[in-house]
Amino acid sequence: MLEGTVRRDGNHVRVSTELVDARNYNTIWADSYDRDLTDIFAIQSEVAQTVAAKLSARLYPEEKKGIEEKPTENLQAYELYLQANQLLSEAEVYGGQRDDFIKPLTLLTEATRKDPAFALAYCSIAQAYGDLYLFGFDRTAENRALARAAADEALRLRPNLPEAHLALALHLIIGDENYERAQEEIAIAERASPNNPRVFWFRASIDSRQGRWEESAKNLERAAILEPRYPKLLLDLEASYLALRRSREAEQTLDRVIELKPDDPGLKISKAYAFRLGEKGGPEELSSCLCNDSEFFRRQSRYRFKSHSGSHICS
Repeated sequence: MLEGTVRRDGNHVRVSTELVDARNYNTIWADSYDRDLTDIFAIQSEVAQTVAAKLSARLYPEEKKGIEEKPTENLQAYELYLQANQLLSEAEVYGGQRDDFIKPLTLLTEATRKDPAFALAYCSIAQAYGDLYLFGFDRTAENRALARAAADEALRLRPNLPEAHLALALHLIIGDENYERAQEEIAIAERASPNNPRVFWFRASIDSRQGRWEESAKNLERAAILEPRYPKLLLDLEASYLALRRSREAEQTLDRVIELKPDDPGLKISKAYAFRLGEKGGPEELSSCLCNDSEFFRRQSRYRFKSHSGSHICS
């Protein structure tokens, strides 16, 4: 397990890292870096390569190139990108308003103005437009076209970027419902980035939309191992467990989200409702309960089940 802290003071940054053996909590390696903020990407690359060496891991040429390659030369653009992704992450859990997605989209657009070659920012722009469509705030053809254009631009800038292929896959799933083509893009991303949690998350989305709930749960479980602290992913896993009547596992998964966000009372309402849905039955009962219980949506407007893995339930 790699853990550490990042402290920033103006243009100075201090990064402290520690590689720990999770079986016995022994420290394998520890170091700290005092650098100018302009060196932040060099620090990231150095830490990644050191950890790989300490673990005797073999880096493939594509992985080594990905570690060494800067996402952008513009630090202001990178900061806007990080802020926008944090807002998008929260909006996908709490997004009850259109503006929850418009604000990160504005930040990302500004990031691409500062660096028109910032491919990762275009990937997040495609995600933001996809979320607007997914959550029902903008289901126009124009919105779908903007999402596709952003994914295409990311691929034009960096054809081998896994995130760019996943951005296109997300559009193909949400906007076009072209699952066969989406699987092809996911496979390309997996070859370049086999431990990317979105590879399995997006596969789970296709599985659930086609009624393969067991496969959906397995893919989401794999994604949650790789990305254990992403609330939206865990909520999607909970939805798959509910569809399988695995209510106990759904509650345990929701407990993980509550641990990440302990001050949110809505999640505790969700937990009570998860138990109720689990008691009612399988996918058909789940769909009926979700679509017909207006009281649930009144109390839980921020916790929509229109998720990457289950948006079809009430569509």
